[in-house]
Amino acid sequence: MDIRHLDWPPFEDALFEKAKRLAGTTSSAAIASNAITLYAMLVLQNMLAEQACNPNANIEAIILITNSIANLADSINII
Repeated sequence: MDIRHLDWPPFEDALFEKAKRLAGTTSSAAIASNAITLYAMLVLQNMLAEQACNPNANIEAIILITNSIANLADSINII
């Protein structure tokens, strides 16, 4: 297996492909770390959009998801 190419997840996932493009760096470890972090952030973004449809009923979930996204932002490796 060529470590320069991420073969995860083993299925087609548009969000993960977007995360890999956004994570573009020259270090394979940094690419993997950034791609996984960005993938999690994009999944949370989708969850946040769903919860935002009814903000009054979902305010606690919105706050938790927003905090999770903010915490993940600290994990992005700037090269």
